[in-house]
Amino acid sequence: MKKLLTGLLVLAALGGSVLIADEYDLSVEERFEYLEEELRVMEAKEQDLFDEEEAKAQVAAQNLATLQEMRAQIVARVNKITAEAKKSMLSAEMKQLADQYKDQLKQVEDQLKVEQAIVTDWNKLKALREASIIK
Repeated sequence: MKKLLTGLLVLAALGGSVLIADEYDLSVEERFEYLEEELRVMEAKEQDLFDEEEAKAQVAAQNLATLQEMRAQIVARVNKITAEAKKSMLSAEMKQLADQYKDQLKQVEDQLKVEQAIVTDWNKLKALREASIIK
């Protein structure tokens, strides 16, 4: 019977459902053990997913810091180039360069939104999990 239970657990881990146990004539104790193992498998999967999301959020937080620094540098460059373009003999080229920096700034700001969303979603998930009775 133990081999049958082990087989059922393997099937459950591979995407089977609790209903598989109903198909066999299991004792009350065996069914309980099966359900307990099913719960442990789900909890382990949940923890793995949680850990993956945490890792993504950590990377996103690092990316945020880098992108914020880059954004500050780009804004400073645009301001400097715009001011210098007014008195430069290369005014047209300077304005083109400023426009390229502005395009880059838009890309950086778009990526900042993506990274911030990842961190925000992670914080919500973490708060929900901390507030949950079952951890």
